Amino acid sequence: MQMLVALLPSLQREIKENSEAGKRKLSKYTRLLTITLSFLQAALFAKYAMQMNLSRPGIITGELLEIQAFGIPWLFFLLLSVP
Repeated sequence: MQMLVALLPSLQREIKENSEAGKRKLSKYTRLLTITLSFLQAALFAKYAMQMNLSRPGIITGELLEIQAFGIPWLFFLLLSVP
């Protein structure tokens, strides 16, 4: 996020002019980026675990894979992405 501040002049200007509001905005962006990256990481791990389950069945219980929408086991992905 510090590199993003250095690359975006508008954000740099806002932090310099009104440091308190700029810090709040930067904090908000940091939280959003963190949440996005955590969901991405959880989805990639879920995909990896499903691939491992294909080669060695039994790693993931069948009940988690039964509830599907559009061919995606949503219950399994939801359980992995919620802390």
